[in-house]
Amino acid sequence: MLKEKRQPFMTPVEIVRIIASAIGVKASNKQLDTFAFKYDQPYTLASSLFKESISVPLSKFISKGFSKKLEAKFESMMREYIELVNSTPMDGITRVETEAILTRWILDTIAVEFNLFMGKVIEGPNYLMRNNLHPNGITQAFDWLSSNVEWWDSFLKFIPKEKRHRFKLWKSNDELPKLSNITNIPDYLSNSEVEGHEWEKIKVVILAARFIDNLQRNYADIYPEQLVNVDVLSLSQVEQYIWHLKSNNQVWLKSLGEQGLEIDYIFYKKGENKELSDADRKQCLKTLIDELEVSTFKHPKFNMGYWLSWYRARWHALNGELKEANGHFKATFEQALFFAGPSIPEIIKEALSIASSLKPTPDKAFIKRLKNSAILFGIDIPLHKEDKSQLEANRFDSVVEDWELKLYAATFHKHFPPALQFNDSSSNGAQRIGPLLGSFKQSIEPNFRSPNKKIVVGDTWGKQMPQIVYFSWMNCVETVSQFINTGVNVNALSDSNESALLFSILQMDVLDHGSSMDDRLFKLISSIKHSEGVVNTKTSKKELLPLVCAVDTGRPEVVAKVIEMGANVNFRGNTDKQSALFATLCKIGIIKRPEVLKNLIKEHPLNDELLDTIRRHSNGLMGATLDEVKRNYEKCLQDPMFKNITDSGHNLIVDRVKEFMTLDDMRKIAQLLINAGADANASHNTRINGFTPLMLAAELDEVELFEAMIQKNGDPLITAEHPETGRLLDCKHIAFAHQSNKVLRYLVSQQK
Repeated sequence: MLKEKRQPFMTPVEIVRIIASAIGVKASNKQLDTFAFKYDQPYTLASSLFKESISVPLSKFISKGFSKKLEAKFESMMREYIELVNSTPMDGITRVETEAILTRWILDTIAVEFNLFMGKVIEGPNYLMRNNLHPNGITQAFDWLSSNVEWWDSFLKFIPKEKRHRFKLWKSNDELPKLSNITNIPDYLSNSEVEGHEWEKIKVVILAARFIDNLQRNYADIYPEQLVNVDVLSLSQVEQYIWHLKSNNQVWLKSLGEQGLEIDYIFYKKGENKELSDADRKQCLKTLIDELEVSTFKHPKFNMGYWLSWYRARWHALNGELKEANGHFKATFEQALFFAGPSIPEIIKEALSIASSLKPTPDKAFIKRLKNSAILFGIDIPLHKEDKSQLEANRFDSVVEDWELKLYAATFHKHFPPALQFNDSSSNGAQRIGPLLGSFKQSIEPNFRSPNKKIVVGDTWGKQMPQIVYFSWMNCVETVSQFINTGVNVNALSDSNESALLFSILQMDVLDHGSSMDDRLFKLISSIKHSEGVVNTKTSKKELLPLVCAVDTGRPEVVAKVIEMGANVNFRGNTDKQSALFATLCKIGIIKRPEVLKNLIKEHPLNDELLDTIRRHSNGLMGATLDEVKRNYEKCLQDPMFKNITDSGHNLIVDRVKEFMTLDDMRKIAQLLINAGADANASHNTRINGFTPLMLAAELDEVELFEAMIQKNGDPLITAEHPETGRLLDCKHIAFAHQSNKVLRYLVSQQK
């Protein structure tokens, strides 16, 4: 792609390509060339390509330690970079103006990472403080090796003549070392007794020097001829430079901005334009948009077409022409990526509402692209799908779930309110937002002649479910019994993947103060053979899993029955992705340390996972994207009444656990799960990343369960990372920190 046609901001894959080329590994992955200038990218692409084309070669041939450091640095620099992309509109800026400074920032950042590794890890040379005695990095590297590796000079004497000549070419800048050349240095002398870690250090020193020399050799337009004490460029300096460029374009941008403001005024200030009828307003907007098109064509090099496409998309949306609006939103989306700054999230949200509202079917291909970009730009998070192959991970339902489609469609009126639409017929249908309300029991009669018939329930919005699922939800035991006698399909699911089995378990949910605690329905439903698929089906939005819900009953006999019915004990449930064993130990923790739970809830950070949980449980009332949920939830936190309600809810959970659960029963449940093959080493990202059921048992001093898990291949040496300190913690550290003396004594006894 010609530089003039590229967006002013680089894509993450283009950044990977620059880094790979500068280090010398670019040729190993042709995908970098293929995807570098495709602005609509899967959110995982850059990270996976970085691993494939940079981390893996470096880890294999140079140093695993440096490879991991560089990978972590790439992830952190991408987070900062995407923040800049999100906050900085590039109106009036071209790639020609930004190419050099962005490249300089990328290369400076990697150079600093090399240098930090040199100084902190292997105490190597400081390439950013080179003196005039060293004309290039390789010379500095070889001098350092001579001074710091006692056998290096002898090594140089005894290697073959042609190898010494190659080193001479490197030092004279006549040849830039290839990665393969650096990798093979240990082979220059056969029967060497030098240990591998020493060679790793030497290879990193030379690779870093090669990187520095490459900057002088191939980036002469960015770097001075002699890299002596060059100032490192920060991302904040890049931002300052961009705003300086923008200040030079204010004259013509001002006139375009005034046209845009006039269009916005008529679009969204209908009440202040009472003299305009809807028909006049519609025609006036069309005329103004046509005039904007003429103005943008006067400045074609600045890629301002996204403004025009966006206004046309909105015009068609307000006119009820969703198919046409969707087409214009595709153009807007493609033109705005890595260009439109703060407008990108709004464009994505509006486009999602349109693409999801199309009849007869949503535009799933476009929705998947939009969701990928929403994740990339930090306004949403990916779905966490367990046990998915790479092919399955790329499927639509691994990126977007059905409940999200309904939620996106439900935001249509938020973005395009009926009051602003040009005519009544352009209004979209009912919005599936908020709780499902209705008279239910009083209004729906069972149809035993058609037992498998599905019904639509709810007054606020409609939910489709089989009759047996609905009457199980209502805990109508006698009615469900009659349906079973008719041969009804007990495996039928609602449109949210709810089953009669799930609702029979939820009748005994200790954590729900509205549950009946009645086990009659469960005994009835579970007496019928179910398919294992249904037993292991999670609901689509709240991710309720029958086995994890069975744990929340506190009844060992219920858990045992669900396992007997074919439950996979290692499947995860709930929005926090807990295994049944981990959930069981959490309840033991509540029973033993109720005040700790309250403190943990109060101190829980408002992270993406919590925001996603709030979104799934609020059904659109708090927003469709995480940035909206966060903004609305933070408003709620300012309300004293909201705090009182949430505190009461937390106290109620503790009280009900005390009333309906016992330590003996929860320990029996844990033992049932362990005996059934529950993974004691299953990693959970809760308070501490990588926490396992075995670690939780160590924290709670549940020595019998701890020992049972050890006997079933539980590994006490697995570590989890503390979120604040980054310290790696194993079971012994955790037990010591929580004064779990029984577990500590057991661990000591196993060392004898």
